[in-house]
Amino acid sequence: MFGTTIRNSAGQPVRYDVSRWRAVATDGKRHRLITKTDWLARWKAFGLAADWSILPPRQTLQPGDWAQGFTTVDLPAGTRFNLNYEWKQDAIEHHAVVRGAQCAPRNSRP
Repeated sequence: MFGTTIRNSAGQPVRYDVSRWRAVATDGKRHRLITKTDWLARWKAFGLAADWSILPPRQTLQPGDWAQGFTTVDLPAGTRFNLNYEWKQDAIEHHAVVRGAQCAPRNSRP
């Protein structure tokens, strides 16, 4: 889980969809992120609906708008990965990579 903040500093609307983002492990395997929609479906069975802390699954941000929340990837503790993400601006798809992210290691204490 990691904190994500998105700010639209462009002159036109920007759209993103977390379901299209991927964590790419060092072995090259691509992993879906767990979206807010996924979490709400999982929590429904427990009667939970608290979703305010999770990054919205998709949004259109107007110039100057921003969004933030936690983003989740289901990888083992200590796994290193690159986060491939994308957004659309004026019907043009853009891609970028956050390199060298790492899942927190397991606590070594018993």
